[in-house]
Amino acid sequence: MTIATVLFTFGKHLKVLDFIILLLGVFIKKVLLTLLIIPTIIFSQSQYRFFINNINIPIDNKGILADVNIPTDGTLGRFDGIGFLFSGGFLMSGFIGDTLWANGVATASLIENYIPGNVGANQYDPRYKVYAVTKYDGPFSPKWQEWRFAVYLGARFYDGNGDGIYNPVDLNGNNVWDPTEDKPDIIGEAATWCIYNDGQTSRIRFAGVEPIGIEIRQSLFAYYSFSSTQLKDVIFIRYEIVNTGLKN
Repeated sequence: MTIATVLFTFGKHLKVLDFIILLLGVFIKKVLLTLLIIPTIIFSQSQYRFFINNINIPIDNKGILADVNIPTDGTLGRFDGIGFLFSGGFLMSGFIGDTLWANGVATASLIENYIPGNVGANQYDPRYKVYAVTKYDGPFSPKWQEWRFAVYLGARFYDGNGDGIYNPVDLNGNNVWDPTEDKPDIIGEAATWCIYNDGQTSRIRFAGVEPIGIEIRQSLFAYYSFSSTQLKDVIFIRYEIVNTGLKN
């Protein structure tokens, strides 16, 4: 092999090496871009500000009420701009045989025993978000379509055609919703829904109490002031508690 051949071959190798480095650089950029985008997609959907009439309360997808920092108003449940609630949630307890258990959500007491999602699922699945819908969203709108994910996870819906399947389409072709067609479970006039479970194993409070397979399906709902002056400053919370039987 001549010196020229060696230099040519080495030059080809350099070009290949440069190409590999270029590809690696593109790959790293894509990875960095993915790392930057994915957390935004996931975590931006895990919180929601329920702001209706005079009540403004931030919530998240694991049962915390008020003690959720959403800029620009930050934390606290507020009435007419004045804070009235630092932290809200719930506590529950019971027996499995002769063994007492307890868990709950009360961040003011460092009790955070719940994580987003169904029992045994990946809590970081972006579907485990706070779903929001109002009476005034258009029929068969994107909000109605998004509710398909909520139904798959356990949310209720109005089954207009009685087939047991949530399918919000304009069956009658008249561009309005009819009682024979499906729609989300809109309680009141503005509602949210999320699901979480007692799968948190690293616990400050109730340490040593293992998850027992409880799912909470939480709904918040309220009415606008122009339709109900008596209920304009009320937010209702519905907890559906499901024992999945992880521990009997």
